[in-house]
Amino acid sequence: MKNKHVFALLVLGGILIFSMCSKDDDKTPPYVGQWETETFEMMGAFAMMDVDFAESNILAEVALMVAANTYVNILGVKGNVAEKSDQILDISLTDLGQWDAASNDYDWKNRTTEPAEFEAIYQQMGLSQMIPKDFEAEYSVVGDELDLIFEVAPSVTDTINLFRK
Repeated sequence: MKNKHVFALLVLGGILIFSMCSKDDDKTPPYVGQWETETFEMMGAFAMMDVDFAESNILAEVALMVAANTYVNILGVKGNVAEKSDQILDISLTDLGQWDAASNDYDWKNRTTEPAEFEAIYQQMGLSQMIPKDFEAEYSVVGDELDLIFEVAPSVTDTINLFRK
């Protein structure tokens, strides 16, 4: 009889541990992860974008196609992310970087500490026409696809379709 009680307690303990682990997994927002776009047109050339979403920040890297299936990094974008409500993100751009081939890295310019340089990149790369510096984005994740819908100008929305890497 004691063996049955011990066995029942072990099973119950296993279920509790499993349910606690499952709850931890449920806390990770569905947008978190590594994503990429399909090829799109930008500045008269073909480009693609890799996006790394964490719960509180984003890193996006844009690369231009220079030959068939050969891309060169041109722009990096960093930002803060906060989940405002269910499926609504507040995104604020914090840093922009142009690719520096000599250092094999981005030459990052911070919006707060280097506002003139940040603004120059924002304007020169055409970002001012594509994405606000601070914006809300509605998101939906279905399978391995993440769609971000945001306003680029009053009453004008855009959608970025990302696919899980």
